[in-house]
Amino acid sequence: MSIRPFTLEEERYLLAQLSQADDRVAVKALQWLCEKCREGYWLADPTKMRASVRLCLHRPLANAKRWAVNTLTEIGPGKDVSPILGLIALTEGDPDLLAAIVAAIFSSKSEEEAVVMLATHNVGMEGLALIAASQHSFLQKAELVRTLVPLETADPASLRAAIVMTGIQKSPEHLFDRRHTNAIALSQLNKHDVPSVSKYSIWALSQLKLGFSSLLLREADLEASPAEVRKWAYRLLISDPRAMAKRLDMVSTIQRDPSSEVREESAIELRDTYVPGLEKYVSDWFFKEEHRQARLLLLDHMAAQSTFTTKYKDIVIDFYRRARPKSDERIRLEAAAAGTPLYAELRKIDIEDERGALFAMNDNEADKPGPENVYHITQHIKADQIGAVTGSGPITGDTIAAVANVQNADTQEILTEVLAIIEQVKDERERTEAQQVVRELAASPSPSKWKRILGFLNGVKSGAVAAGGAIAGVDGLIEKIRPLIV
Repeated sequence: MSIRPFTLEEERYLLAQLSQADDRVAVKALQWLCEKCREGYWLADPTKMRASVRLCLHRPLANAKRWAVNTLTEIGPGKDVSPILGLIALTEGDPDLLAAIVAAIFSSKSEEEAVVMLATHNVGMEGLALIAASQHSFLQKAELVRTLVPLETADPASLRAAIVMTGIQKSPEHLFDRRHTNAIALSQLNKHDVPSVSKYSIWALSQLKLGFSSLLLREADLEASPAEVRKWAYRLLISDPRAMAKRLDMVSTIQRDPSSEVREESAIELRDTYVPGLEKYVSDWFFKEEHRQARLLLLDHMAAQSTFTTKYKDIVIDFYRRARPKSDERIRLEAAAAGTPLYAELRKIDIEDERGALFAMNDNEADKPGPENVYHITQHIKADQIGAVTGSGPITGDTIAAVANVQNADTQEILTEVLAIIEQVKDERERTEAQQVVRELAASPSPSKWKRILGFLNGVKSGAVAAGGAIAGVDGLIEKIRPLIV
């Protein structure tokens, strides 16, 4: 287990990724942050990161909400857990989200408080909820030990919750069967007829470092398996250096996989892995890979493992030079290279580019006065892509990104609470208009814009804005905003 603080470069990279309009980019950042925290990494000051993660609770993508809850469980959700509890209304048909919510509440509240809070939302301590609560409750775990989660009869959702509990090393040793260890049960679950259960079981084998030999699926059958199973089978292989060294040709198989998600997930696992000879396969993969996120993740691997081969170092430096100063691409490579000699070389290039840009600006000041000479970090997202990425959920990705980029912590906190209100409004036109004001205010706060937000909230309170019943917290939010309009 790694036990160290996140580097400043890693935190800067995570914050940049969490502020993206693309839900899928944010999910990958949440997953990486959550998994590293489970390994023992910690944030020196989680306040800013927590604010960015809490914003992800409002992202349209269900997976983003679940990973935001999981991450808050690891870094601490803060005193106000009402945004997490509010997600219970969305859990019908999404038991994995419900399990994440129950675990988060029990991680931050006393046994009595957690039981009462969940009961008010009609969540009792049985089945799936009992398993999730047992991650953080001795009393609930004692009941779980008595009942177990039987392999043959438990429903898929309960099996997934039990597998998660096992994978993060918080389960009793004989959770599935009194006669066999959890490791044996996890391998047996590789062959479950529900792909999501099989996937989770392989994920747990990877988390527990049980090695590629613990996989019961035959290698010959992997390519015909569902993509969600393949990606974790490949990640299990990559997480086992001894097995990886004997099967380097599998990298070519991964490179040819038709699923960009499989290639992307495999590249994530590669970041912290190196075995002799790997660079030949990875560099070939990198130059042939067409999926942008997979390419960037392969670059992360090369930057992190650059001490082993000059080939990696040369590729990273070439890409870094081509990227714009202060761009997301440079930020992520600096984060990946932190702690290696390559990091100093990258920073030297960045400083030289800054100096060159400054001289160029001074030389042209007479011809081009004003902000044209200043580098700006922008998000290149086509308008037609936003709809495809964010879906038709109540809060759009570009609104999340706008609030995430607010520098004033108090303003960001208030706007996050405003988003929670907007999310509960049923009228689509009202939601759209309110989000537009939020984006404008996030970019440039002013009393007039706060007044428009206040008008929206008063409309919610009075019922003039169509909403799904009474919305809690409106009065308190109105009182926070009143001083800002004078």
